Amino acid sequence: MPYGFAPDLIVAVGLRLGRDVEVQVMPYLRTLHALKTGQIDMTFGLEVPSSSVYLPENIIAASSPQLILPVSFYALPERKIRLTHMKQAGDYRIGTIRLETKGQRIKRKGHGEAYYYKNAYSLSKALQAHHIDLATLEPGSAKRINQELGVELERIYDYNHMNTYPIFSKVSPRIRDPLAFCQRFVEARIKAVEDGTFDKLLKDTRMEHLRPYYNQVNTLTEQCRITTSADQTPDAIKSISP
Repeated sequence: MPYGFAPDLIVAVGLRLGRDVEVQVMPYLRTLHALKTGQIDMTFGLEVPSSSVYLPENIIAASSPQLILPVSFYALPERKIRLTHMKQAGDYRIGTIRLETKGQRIKRKGHGEAYYYKNAYSLSKALQAHHIDLATLEPGSAKRINQELGVELERIYDYNHMNTYPIFSKVSPRIRDPLAFCQRFVEARIKAVEDGTFDKLLKDTRMEHLRPYYNQVNTLTEQCRITTSADQTPDAIKSISP
């Protein structure tokens, strides 16, 4: 996950649970493989409703997303691109971050030719080089590009949303009861929000703009679940796209 606060949040919650945390950075698809094989214990999973970006099967996931972020087309301001409906996007070259395997991808209605990049930074470079016209991003990645690379991006059109979940390995040798550990993690994270730790982490990493997208939920009896094949069906979740 490209946000500066995410590793710090995991470390802070881990301390509350009495665990030392080692943070590893790797591409998203490799992270999912490492999680499913027990090489790592947890990460943040991504889900875009009615698309081919979904949580993997047979892992432990929080029942409610941590963040609900708008997914939008961004462009360089000088391009003066304007979209009023999704079909207009078909006239442009669209760049997106590689979040699903090639065989998993589905053609999104209204999208033009899609180009895939390993991360938000290579996506921004493609925009600057005019290899693509529009970049598919959410506000966290867009702001990070501006802060770290000085690239101004204009948010053109919101067409979907992205849910981010804490997800856990079901086969990690370091977690005796993954479902119970997920429950404890979510409860500790909620307390970190209530006592101001979460807001401090956002401020320290200059990501305060993400606070409105935090999914405020109360502590429930069952915060976690085991994902099934139903989580991988794009039509199983109703899209809120315009």
